[in-house]
Parts: sequence; structure tokens; C-alpha cells
Amino acid sequence: MARERVPPGRGLPERERMRRIERMKQLLAPLVGNPEFLDLGGLARPEDQEAFLRRLLSLEGLDPRPMIERLQSAGIGLPPAEAVDDAELHANLWEVIRALASLGVFLAGTDHLSDRSLYALLREDILRAPVPEGLLDIPGAGGDPALRLRYYAGDDERACREGDFPEGGMPPRESPPYSRDRRLPAPWCPSGLPEDPW
Repeated sequence: MARERVPPGRGLPERERMRRIERMKQLLAPLVGNPEFLDLGGLARPEDQEAFLRRLLSLEGLDPRPMIERLQSAGIGLPPAEAVDDAELHANLWEVIRALASLGVFLAGTDHLSDRSLYALLREDILRAPVPEGLLDIPGAGGDPALRLRYYAGDDERACREGDFPEGGMPPRESPPYSRDRRLPAPWCPSGLPEDPW
């Protein structure tokens, strides 16, 4: 029996809808110039806000669909992380990484996450909204500046941000537990580096 396709935005949990709205605003912000233009206070219902932002994105020539929808349309399967074993999950993760690169989206800052954690974060959160082309910084997408400072920031960035963490709250510097970033496709080398596992 064929499943009925749910139109974008229908039947979404409220939290996911609000995340989509915020991501669409982020995509549009550099294009509109005036952030007040994106004030959606006149549209009371989140469904109306989402529809308005989708129209703006399509007028700007940007794909307003959630990235997960775009990947699934391209034949990329995204089963839940808990439904696959480690080997299959690893293969699925790299298929998603390659597919994102083919769409101009390049991941960075993934070495603090296991394959399973990264895949789940992408599938359950980040890819549920439109994703702009360019570098997708995973610690930035997760909204936790402490992750960037702990695992990826250099001395200069840590010094600049020290005032954000008063009374010694700056996270200690640690080496990330994984080593994936060096093998990720990048805008300057979209097919990946020679030692890539695929």
C-alpha cells in the first residue's frame, strides 16, 4: 500500500516547525538585508509563517524543502539510527555525506561525534530543515559554542571568547575522540581526499 505523501509543514510537531522557520530565516537573512523584513509578528499561526518563508525562498531561487526531503528524493535512504547495525550505519552516514557534498553542503566539526551520534543528529535535527550551500559547522548548527571551544577553536578564538565564560567557565581544550573531518569532502575538493574510505 502506497503511503500518502504529507505536504511540507503538515502534521509537524511544533518544535520541529519552529526549527524549520528559524533555519529559513537564517537562509534569507543575508539576502533581504533588513532583518526587520523577516519579522513575522503579523502572521499569528506558525503554519502561515512557514508558508510565507517558503514563498520567499522560492522567489530567491533557493530550495525551501527540508534537506532530508531532498536527499530522499535523490534516493538516499535514511533509516533511524537505532534500526541499523554499526556497519550499515557507517555506510549510510558516508552516503549522506557524499550526497550533501553533491548538493554543495560540506560538513565540518564532526570529530567530537561517533558515527551513530552524527548520523542521528543529521537525521533527527539538522536535515529536517532547509540547509544552505556551503560549510555546515556541526558545533554551530547544534547551537553549543562550548563544543567549538572545547574541540576545535585555536588560541585566538578562545582568547576572544574568554569574556563569554566568566569565572573560569571556559571549557578546557580537548582532542576530539574521532578523526573524520580530515576525510570529509570540502568545497575545494568535493570528491574528498585520497584516503577517503569510499
